[in-house]
Amino acid sequence: MPDKDDLADLLTKARGDRSMAEFARICEENPATFSRIVQRKIIKPLDLRIVHVIVKNASPASGVTVEAVMRANGYMPINDLALQRQNQEGQKGRDDKETVMSRGRGFATRIAVSRQIRSVIIENLYDKFPITIYQDAFGPIFARIPASRHCLLRSSNLIVGLTGKEFKYWNFLFYSDSMEDCSLKKSVEQMPREIEFYRNCLFKFADLFLCDSWEPDTMDEFKNTIVFAEETAYRLFLNNMINDVRVNTRISVMLVDIDKRVIEEEVELKRNK
Repeated sequence: MPDKDDLADLLTKARGDRSMAEFARICEENPATFSRIVQRKIIKPLDLRIVHVIVKNASPASGVTVEAVMRANGYMPINDLALQRQNQEGQKGRDDKETVMSRGRGFATRIAVSRQIRSVIIENLYDKFPITIYQDAFGPIFARIPASRHCLLRSSNLIVGLTGKEFKYWNFLFYSDSMEDCSLKKSVEQMPREIEFYRNCLFKFADLFLCDSWEPDTMDEFKNTIVFAEETAYRLFLNNMINDVRVNTRISVMLVDIDKRVIEEEVELKRNK
């Protein structure tokens, strides 16, 4: 999510000696949009087109850069995330540099994809429903929902509250790995990558499906959606689930296009009668 204070400061610097209305005209942007940014009233990341025109037309003396505006808009360079992961794991001096950076790049990519998925979903939902965005876990609303009787994890990457729907909460679980990164263990090295990928998906979302099977009453107020940003992965997972799997609660599978910033497709899994 964007840092409202940083975006407001950067926009003010970028305009230089010009009025905000004049700067908006130069950027060919609606002055009301810039006004909301300065007043810290934005609720989602700026369209990347707006970032581009702000930096392109910024006062030369302002020092406003693409990196600075992108950071304020909720993005972080992959190199920074790689370094962050490297420090967290304490890999300095223990692994060779190439291994460290490879791990960091993979972690950074997953984090970046997850953030983009989250942003796309929020943007699209805001256009259709009155929603309330909760934190990235069930903590803030834990007291409102039944606890798992079997100590199952309540996984979540994004959860929103809705009004006027048959369910109160819409929970999203992201699959941000790429099929290209699907690693095979030695014990299953002869197994096709597609099968291993599907096994990984089932393992990742096991608690969700166990909860659906063992204690569906605890999810009466929920809809759970598994989200993919890679179409090949989405199709593979959906094709394995759609014909043979029956669920007791509301579970769907969704594909988002993080480049076009749209929800491409959502399919509900068939429910038991």
